[in-house]
Amino acid sequence: DDIYILPSGEIKERKRSHIFTRGEMEYLFKEEPELVIIGKGESAIANLSQEARDFIKEKEVELKEGKTQDVKEEFNKFFSEKKTAAIFHLTC
Repeated sequence: DDIYILPSGEIKERKRSHIFTRGEMEYLFKEEPELVIIGKGESAIANLSQEARDFIKEKEVELKEGKTQDVKEEFNKFFSEKKTAAIFHLTC
């Protein structure tokens, strides 16, 4: 399954999907992150819906997205420096 990681370090399973929704962003934002990282899978097939992207833009929070294997290193770097939330699509 895919996972969410909240700024507190809490890890939750995510139902596998290739679309990241506004509702999922609202869930990530319950701990008011300063940075959101989106791992789009090995081939970067998964994507933010336009509503999810607009929600992040409204919150004026930094967004990093890319292939999961690339952005997981950024997550590890920034997690101790900023309130960081992430969704990682772990397949395709």
